[in-house]
Amino acid sequence: MRIFTPPTWPKQALVLAMLFTATFALAGRAVGQDLFIVEEPVQQEARAADEADEAQEEEATGEDIPQEVIEDAAKAPEANLARAVGEAVANVLNLLAPRRSVRVIPAARAEPVLDLADDEDFDELDDQTKQLIKQFQPQYEHICREELRFVHAVCHLKRSQFQKLEEAARLTMRQALIGTAEVQAQMQRGWNGPQPPKYPDVRKWLEDALLSAVKRECSADQAALYEDELQARRDFRREACIELIAASLDRELVMTPRQREQILEVLGEAWRKDWQQSTHLLISGNNYFPVLPDGKIQKLLNARQSSHFNGLQKGANHFAGHPWGIFGVPHQGHRGGPLEEELEFAPEEDAP
Repeated sequence: MRIFTPPTWPKQALVLAMLFTATFALAGRAVGQDLFIVEEPVQQEARAADEADEAQEEEATGEDIPQEVIEDAAKAPEANLARAVGEAVANVLNLLAPRRSVRVIPAARAEPVLDLADDEDFDELDDQTKQLIKQFQPQYEHICREELRFVHAVCHLKRSQFQKLEEAARLTMRQALIGTAEVQAQMQRGWNGPQPPKYPDVRKWLEDALLSAVKRECSADQAALYEDELQARRDFRREACIELIAASLDRELVMTPRQREQILEVLGEAWRKDWQQSTHLLISGNNYFPVLPDGKIQKLLNARQSSHFNGLQKGANHFAGHPWGIFGVPHQGHRGGPLEEELEFAPEEDAP
């Protein structure tokens, strides 16, 4: 006797819908940008007005798009893919959207902060290093932009000051980006020496470059304030890292309150900056610890805890300074236009 089974088309439709969504999501991640955005009515009106102004300006000037611009656009397959996928998704969502007052449009590609296309050093690199630079560039752009936001929030910069600091930051991050890609390429080709090559300490490079620029371009009060905030942030990150390692050990060893206090004290005395590079693994649930003062910790544990502690994965992290560590986890890159357009600056005549 055959048992009735429901038609399979709903399942097929569901599978197709899931594949459709996953395809566009992966395509968006591949090019490191949002494929579409949702516009409210007010935003629609503002965009329509901007487009009308641009059209009138083009008609008034009578200028055509230069041929070299068209040729450059044709050579950008990732940008073309993003635009095509974004338009396809937008069209589908507009057909299905129940709220007719909302319109979905393809998102504009973000302007890169670190553009190495015209860099002479970039042309001299091998193909493997160039590919790694393109892979790491979105993360470095994110770090650069957020550090510039930080210094602006602390110092309340004038536009002219910000422009000088941004120039210094970009120069430093270009050097760090190329240096990181070169080390990574060297590691991928194989390293047989006693010690692996060191990655550039990206965040320290950037902090030092911006601090020098602040001292050069800003007032003494602004420089002192920025220096104090830098130290306060370092102290906070140190404390957060120690507490995270202690909490991760507690999760594994089930310690008593007294043991937790003692562990925090031991970690504070033995603190090493490169511990920060392992904390993103602990945050994500991977129990891979940095090299810890095992002898001092073992003295605080009972037999069961000591046995379990010996079985934990611990090792040196050779990515010191690499942006994949604490407060610099992998990022798809920034969204939006130039950072300068997003900030409010102090008046030139009033700012120190």
